[in-house]
Amino acid sequence: MVSSPFRMDWPWKLGAASTSRTERTIACRRGNTRRDDEDCSGVSAVKRWVVVLGVSVVLQVILVSIVWANGGPHGGYTTNTDSCAGCHRAHTAVAPQLLVGSNTGLCLTCHGSGTTGANTNVWDGVYTAGRGGTGGQGTDGYGLLGGGFSNVTRVDPGLTGTPITTSVTSRHSVQGMGDYSSAAIMWGAGPISGTTNSGTAFDLYCTSCHDPHGSPNYRLLNPTINGTAVTVSQTDETTKSYTSPTYYKASGTWEISTVCAACHTRYMATASGNGTTTSGDAVFAYRHRIDVQSGTVLNGTTYSFQGTALPFSSTGGAPTTTPTDNRVMTCLACHYAHGTGSTMGARSGSLAWPGGATTPSGNARSSLLRLNNRGICENCHNK
Repeated sequence: MVSSPFRMDWPWKLGAASTSRTERTIACRRGNTRRDDEDCSGVSAVKRWVVVLGVSVVLQVILVSIVWANGGPHGGYTTNTDSCAGCHRAHTAVAPQLLVGSNTGLCLTCHGSGTTGANTNVWDGVYTAGRGGTGGQGTDGYGLLGGGFSNVTRVDPGLTGTPITTSVTSRHSVQGMGDYSSAAIMWGAGPISGTTNSGTAFDLYCTSCHDPHGSPNYRLLNPTINGTAVTVSQTDETTKSYTSPTYYKASGTWEISTVCAACHTRYMATASGNGTTTSGDAVFAYRHRIDVQSGTVLNGTTYSFQGTALPFSSTGGAPTTTPTDNRVMTCLACHYAHGTGSTMGARSGSLAWPGGATTPSGNARSSLLRLNNRGICENCHNK
């Protein structure tokens, strides 16, 4: 029988009879001799096992660091972790997946208003220091880069840098919210088509976009969204920041838009000339180019998109104008991911969409935009 190099014939095993060194010497297949606690190279099994154990520990640490996101219950689990009990019950769960609450309601027990589980209050769209949670940072009272679901703290309409808080006018309506509908239209979903249709129905949850157990992607984003593989290796600091611009990748590729395009498939336009070249779609015929360097497009100011508030404002305090992400146009340059408080004027809020649709109207037409009316256009093109 061939002996494994990792065999566990420990020299101190219980019940082993005492033998002489001569008796413990056996022949190797290649003609050498070894003790029964050594391999043919003379390395003891104890030493070899210590090496294997050490490598295993290192690999476990590496794998944990890949999926560990922002601490708390979302990753970095120990062998006797208490984190599971924050969300699950083995025998007395009240929701599918053994959850202690509904999908959105459970998330809001930490990330909601007036709770203490996380500094990131996504309900009010604000970072509140001292509420609990680990792994992230931000400026107390500043708005979250993703906006909020009920209220939004953002840069003021006059762009002076003074933060204001307003109620949302449009949002991604996830399960559990007042305007939620399992038949809500996912705008721009589906393939390019000559037949007029605005999108398909979609049932939206927090977990439609985020993985509560950690993810190799930025901001706990799911590796698969709406059946589409998503890889977002954006720059994500060891200590995360939720109120300052960080949505860029050092290598010069901007993948965050692929998250949006996993659902809003007909919005994505990356080729040059999209403002003058039709896609062939009956509704989404001409589209603003995405993931593009400012120097390659017509721009009224051509200042590398270093606008006062876009593409990623600090959403409170002094607006930033210099981060490297300001050089590239992404979906999140113009839109919040969660919800906005922007208001719409007569033109922005009433003109019919292709196909003749006029509802919703007014401020409900804000479409997650970061600034009032069409301030996002003027901020870059400055006409």
